[in-house]
Amino acid sequence: MPQECVTKTFDFLFNTLLKHKLICMALYRQRGATDNDYPYVYTNPDKETLITHRDKAFVLGVEIPDNLEGDKFEMIEKDKEVDLPGYRQEYQKNKMGASASQSEKKSMNKQQDGERSTNKNSLNN
Repeated sequence: MPQECVTKTFDFLFNTLLKHKLICMALYRQRGATDNDYPYVYTNPDKETLITHRDKAFVLGVEIPDNLEGDKFEMIEKDKEVDLPGYRQEYQKNKMGASASQSEKKSMNKQQDGERSTNKNSLNN
C-alpha cells in the first residue's frame, strides 16, 4: 500500500495507482484492518472506504513499480515498532470526515426520494 494512501479514501488510492497505470480492483483487509476478526477481500470498495495500514490492494497492470511493492507499516509491525506517529489521529480525523460525508449523502438521497414521489403524484393527477 502506498504510504501516502494510508488514512485516505479508496478513491484517493484508486487515482494514485491509476497514475502508475495500475487498476485497483479490491482490498485485502487483514485481521484488525477495521473491526474484523478475520481477513477478507473487499471487491469494488465504496469510494469513501478508508484505507488502513493493514490493507493490501489487488491491482491489474503490466509493471508494478518497485516503490509500490514494499509495505513500510507491515515491516514496522514485524519489528514490533508499532508506534506510528500521527497515524491514529490522522485516521480518526479522516474517518470522522467520511462519516459526515456519508450522512450528507443519505440526507441528499432522502431529499431526492421525496422529490421523486412528489413528481409521481403530480403525474398521477
